[in-house]
Amino acid sequence: MPAGSAVEVRASADAVVVPVPGLRVGDERADVFIEVLDSWRPWLLRAFAEALGYLDDASCRGLLQGLLDDAVGSSPNISFPPTPTTPELAALVAVFVRSPAIPLLEIARRRLSGWSPRTVQRRFLSETGLSPGQWARRARIALAADLLRDGGEVEAVAHATGYETVSGFSRAFRDAVGVAPARWRERSSALADERVVADASSVETLPSHRTWPRVNGSHVAVWVVFGTAQASLGDRLLPLRAGQAIVLPAGVPNGIRIARGSLVLPVGYVSGRSIAVGGPVAACDIPAEDVGDMIRAVVAAYTTIRAAGTDPTAGFERVLDGSVRAPADAAVSALGAVASALAVGDIAEPGLADCAQWLGMPERGLSRIINAQTGATFAQWVRMSRMSRARVQLSGGGDGCIDRLPRTGIRASARVLPGVPRSARRIAERRRSDARCRGRGRPLAGEHPARPARRALNPSPVVAVSPPGGIRPRTRPPAHGGGS
Repeated sequence: MPAGSAVEVRASADAVVVPVPGLRVGDERADVFIEVLDSWRPWLLRAFAEALGYLDDASCRGLLQGLLDDAVGSSPNISFPPTPTTPELAALVAVFVRSPAIPLLEIARRRLSGWSPRTVQRRFLSETGLSPGQWARRARIALAADLLRDGGEVEAVAHATGYETVSGFSRAFRDAVGVAPARWRERSSALADERVVADASSVETLPSHRTWPRVNGSHVAVWVVFGTAQASLGDRLLPLRAGQAIVLPAGVPNGIRIARGSLVLPVGYVSGRSIAVGGPVAACDIPAEDVGDMIRAVVAAYTTIRAAGTDPTAGFERVLDGSVRAPADAAVSALGAVASALAVGDIAEPGLADCAQWLGMPERGLSRIINAQTGATFAQWVRMSRMSRARVQLSGGGDGCIDRLPRTGIRASARVLPGVPRSARRIAERRRSDARCRGRGRPLAGEHPARPARRALNPSPVVAVSPPGGIRPRTRPPAHGGGS
């Protein structure tokens, strides 16, 4: 879809729609439709993952771009602009399609009594995302493409679609499609109306890759879509196989090494200040038949491409409910809270004294928590936290979730914005009575027992720790609270 287009995504209940920004299709000035073969899907999902900004390896976009260039170079399809939804305007464009030489506004003047030109323009823009002039130009190009595919001569097609000169038509067609009309007709005739697409089956499997080391300000659920991976959490190494998902607790240094032919996706996130989450003990198992549902959950969590009423935190909650974690005590809660505060910049000078004052606890107590929970000194931990925040900002993402895809120019319901989770208070209330967050799952191979904090600051279970005076109101979107 061209940058700047108004796009509405309407999908069936069982459809899986994944945006893959940053790839060029044709000259980016016309809609292009290509068929996606099964061999493409791992690579397109990998490209989506790269757009989230958490991978630290060479991009596969060069290979994908080559496949797209091959496909678009041989594709005879040029899409027609969207039809207005208002019956009057729909009838208007039907007349224009039959007589494209007549200006669209002239047809409106004749057939829509009581409609001013300004009203027509406003309604067209609202219903199609295009002005009447833009809509007419795209419709003429699509009609011309059909006539050329049927073997029409360039001059005859130019006059049939409302162009006064052949040179003007050729220039408009080349600007919209990227090739001259005669060349496009030759290509379409050679294809004999058979759609040709690039096939990725001959390309070797996905390369091994990894996430960059980071300290999240949010609890982030991650899922091995296929293949195998190894997650590091502090000084622990957790092997993961296809279908397994865990929650990476906020504040704990982490990284994931992803084996060759494998893919790991973040499923969702909540702020480190909303609930306390202990380290993973057993993974959540996602059955193969639920892969489509999980990919929909991933897209819903990190974009606004989702069905009406879809909960963007559903994927995270499924992993949280289906996995087993170590007990979450006051130390775990304090670590998540201060990590979230650093991620969003609530603590201006991230020194030990400032962080301890923000939490309302002694400096020595905070230092012990950091060392016990992460295996690092406070200085090492805060340095990694600051580097994580800087890298997220440089990549154009939001803190909590690797959450903001690069701007694609898509507006309306396909606009890519940070996902907004449900109220963290409701999630916390659901689990306050069960600090261990019991769940189902098998222990991870190679699991080491979680190391308890050396000293509890409060003998009673604590779900969240707030600075004096309560949790401060957010001044940024909730996406700026962690990472993946």
